Amino acid sequence: MKPPPVPMHEPIHRSVSQPVPQPAPSAPTPAAAPVTAAAPSPLPSFAEPVIHSPAPSISFHEAPSPAATAHSAESGKRLYAVISDPKPGAIVIHCSDPRFQAAFEEFLEHELGLAKGGYIPIVVGGGAGVLGHPEQLPKEFKFLKERLEHYREIFPTARRIILINHEGCRYYQHLKSRALAIIGSRLHMPLDLGRDDLSLVAESFRHFLSHLGYHLEYYYAKFADPEHTHIEIEKVAA
Repeated sequence: MKPPPVPMHEPIHRSVSQPVPQPAPSAPTPAAAPVTAAAPSPLPSFAEPVIHSPAPSISFHEAPSPAATAHSAESGKRLYAVISDPKPGAIVIHCSDPRFQAAFEEFLEHELGLAKGGYIPIVVGGGAGVLGHPEQLPKEFKFLKERLEHYREIFPTARRIILINHEGCRYYQHLKSRALAIIGSRLHMPLDLGRDDLSLVAESFRHFLSHLGYHLEYYYAKFADPEHTHIEIEKVAA
């Protein structure tokens, strides 16, 4: 006896009402992230700056600029930089007294905006004081006059002359004593002799050096305390 035939609609009914299960949509498995995070990097991140990128502060202190460490390949001596094509804006005349040198340099750079190489220094005992006595001190006056004329030719950019006298200048007092001895004067020299005589320097410039066309500025440096540990510099109207 044959089994009853299977109705043809049942497979169709099952295929519609009971769809074949499909695989679930692929989604990022939670395990993917832990695998990446758990895999240690061959080089820890905190070690990278030490090995690959030295800290800037270490580079700054341990690697001086080439100019600071340059040496001659032939002699091995240290080499120093040259200011190429200088265009100084002023001539500065002041005394050679070592007590005042650091103050003069700082004053010129910070107060007058004249860095090294930006001015022509004439450092001589007595400073600009000798310019105030052209007749009594002709040799000293001639020395400065000729240099000012020379610098006017080779450095035409220097249009200012900065003259600085200072308190307690022993060489200037010596020069002043010579000048007064020549004219037979026995006048007492005041404490601020260098400051008072800036007016004589201005007068001398008007008579003997006005043809150079310089703009003149006068300053006086004096001790700011009784212990002579600090210096102040003031502008003088001469």
